[in-house]
Amino acid sequence: MFGYIQPDKAQLRLWEYEQYRAVYCGLCRSLGKHIGTLSRMTLNYDYVFLAMIRSALLGITPDIKPSRCAVHPTKKRAVAEDDKALEYSAKVSAMLAYYKIRDDIADSRGLKKLTKVAAEPICRVPLKRHAELKELGERVKEYLRELSVHEKNNCDSVDAVAELFGSVMSEIFSYGLEDETSVRIAREIGRHTGRYVYLADALDDIEKDIKHNTYNPFVCMYKDSVREKKDEIKTAVLLELKGLEAALALVDFSTCPGYKNIVENITYLGMSDKIDKIYEKLTK
Repeated sequence: MFGYIQPDKAQLRLWEYEQYRAVYCGLCRSLGKHIGTLSRMTLNYDYVFLAMIRSALLGITPDIKPSRCAVHPTKKRAVAEDDKALEYSAKVSAMLAYYKIRDDIADSRGLKKLTKVAAEPICRVPLKRHAELKELGERVKEYLRELSVHEKNNCDSVDAVAELFGSVMSEIFSYGLEDETSVRIAREIGRHTGRYVYLADALDDIEKDIKHNTYNPFVCMYKDSVREKKDEIKTAVLLELKGLEAALALVDFSTCPGYKNIVENITYLGMSDKIDKIYEKLTK
């Protein structure tokens, strides 16, 4: 994921922010434990959202305790103890980082390419050492391969490419869940999350992609009038949040006190605010 799934921190109550940060710190530790210390460099806030949703769907009650770490050695901070949701989110974050690195290696040169090559073995760990993710890895790889073909062919159907990345996230959010209802809910959450992320990234990259003549579904669709269509594009991205909100309303957060408010903050405020900021940048 790309950093488009964050809370509006100013609107979180203090204890909610502490809880959110505790999950972030727990995810960082889980990466170090299950993947390796260097894998912590792949950490971003998007996977906190995944971990919180997985916790609720698995019925996990988070165990948050004060703890120190190498980054904050002088003062204890609230940290979520490792559990199935954090472990899964950590492994998935490294797996997706690996696929992104593979894609970047093909498209980059020089020092940037060498940096990606050096990072590749670290992020490949989940696919090599954790057999339980093998099937998920194959599904994700196939969707990303199909998405890559569409992009190389300059597909002008925004819906088609967004749906493929939505399918990637649908698999990720639902994989390994046993309860049928939870699987259906997770798939819908993943689908709309993936579509939102892909469309938000495309909106964010419009000017860059025009400048460098690289693929962007909105540019392919609207051609020279893409800048004039920015209002329509923004509306299309925000519509994905409506579907996401409807799916999240079905999640039972009873085992995760506080998570519901944080997740609602992310979806109702943080994600829409991110689109507003991207839109403002385009109108300058």
